[in-house]
This record gives sequence, structure tokens and C-alpha cells, in this order.
Amino acid sequence: MQKIQTAHTVYYNLRHKRSGHLLQGRFSAKLVEGDDYLYNLSRYIHLNPVYVGINRKKSLEDRIRLLRNFQWSSYPGYAGFGENWRFVSEDPVLEMVTGRKDRDKRKAYRRFVEAGVANSDDEFIEVLKNSAWGIGGDEFRARIRDMHTEMTMSVRRREDVAFRRIDLDVKPDEVIKVVTDMLGVTPEELKQRGYGSRARAIAAKMLIRYSGLNQRDTGMYLSIGTGAAVSQQLSTLSKAVESDDRLSRTMAGIEDVLDEKAKTRKNILNS
Repeated sequence: MQKIQTAHTVYYNLRHKRSGHLLQGRFSAKLVEGDDYLYNLSRYIHLNPVYVGINRKKSLEDRIRLLRNFQWSSYPGYAGFGENWRFVSEDPVLEMVTGRKDRDKRKAYRRFVEAGVANSDDEFIEVLKNSAWGIGGDEFRARIRDMHTEMTMSVRRREDVAFRRIDLDVKPDEVIKVVTDMLGVTPEELKQRGYGSRARAIAAKMLIRYSGLNQRDTGMYLSIGTGAAVSQQLSTLSKAVESDDRLSRTMAGIEDVLDEKAKTRKNILNS
């Protein structure tokens, strides 16, 4: 993908007599748990053309015809009736079709993909919706989330060791436990609650204050989304606190518990 981006940028700049970046940032990538998820992900990607816009309403035959002839897709090469693009490594996916010769693997893969034209994989699509931390089961995504948080905090500690307030260094999972216990929800419920949930906003505020996470990392940790989404929830929470005494008292109680944890941690580190 990097080679394609570089070549296209050079071509575009020469043609339009310009210089500099054309595409900003690295190509998006996510961790995938095992062959089963990867195999289904490949089908989902290849089926994208038939599930967008007016193509959704076309007949089954028309959608399969579109899939097989879509010029911007590598699917024809995978399925064995089109050009094999040199920059596409097909073997990792086709090797998942076990016990068959090369030609039969392509036929089997074609049947697997085109079966999804008629019957979408709702369960897998639901996994993708919750895939901020990777594509896989709940335990896999939680493990990746925890690894990301630990690595982020490790880097931040090395960079900010002279300035960081050690009394605010409460681990994210400890913050979440206090918040969920005080609010009467589970960590799983906290991360599945709908947009505008005060519980998630409270958790976000405490993670930023006591664990030192920034808004972007907090959004990923709570599966809220972007840092901007976290900022909006914090703004809404701040306005709600001004007019809701009960909410204000609840947050004060959470802060009291976390303050105590922070003090205990500081005493241990200083002893």
C-alpha cells in the first residue's frame, strides 16, 4: 500500500506540477485474531461494492455480476477468473482453504464470498462495529486495549518523568472499577452504553484526571471513538453537573475514592 501511495503521489505531482504530500498519515491497519476472523474479513472487504448505495437494491444476479467485474477489486484474481495483481499477496488467504489444489481453492473461495451476496454475515459485521481495538472476540479486543494503554503510559512516563504528577498515576483498570462500582454498572456495560451516556462521560473524566490518558486514548479505551467525541461528552457532563446536585455528589464520591487510591500509591512509591 505504501508503494501504491508513493507512486500515485509522484504521478499526481508531476502531472499537476505540484510538490509535497498527497496522502497524509499511515494506511489504517488493525490486528486480527486468527484465521477465522481474517478469512471472514477478506470476504467482507470483497463484498463492499455490492453493499453500497443503489447496489443494495439490485437483484442477486446483478450484484454477483457487479462483484465479478468491479474494476477496483482484487476479487476476480482471488476467485480465479480475472487478473492476479502483482502487488496483492493472495496466498495467505487462499491457504486457509485447506485440502484443495490451487484451482480448487479459488473456486471454494469464490463460493464462500458469493454466498455472502445473498446472506450477509450479521454476526461478523457486529464484530467490526466494535473493532476499535482489533477484529476478534471480546477477550482479544480487551487484551489489545490493555496492551495499548500500557505502552502509551510507558512512553508517556519516559517522556514526562520530570513533570508528571505521581499522585495522579492510578491505573486505568482501577479507575474503571471504582467508577463502575459507584455507578452500579459492569465494565462491559460501560463500554456498550449508547451515545451521551453519563457513565461513560464520568469514566472518561476520571481516566483523564487520574490515569493521565489524553482524550484520544480515553476514547479508544472506552470504545467511544475519537478524542473529539470524548471532548463533546465531557462538555455535556460539565453542563449537567451544574444543574444536577445528585450527579455532582456522585462524582465527588468517585473522586474521593480515587484521591485515596492516588495517595496510597504515592505513599507506597515514596516508602
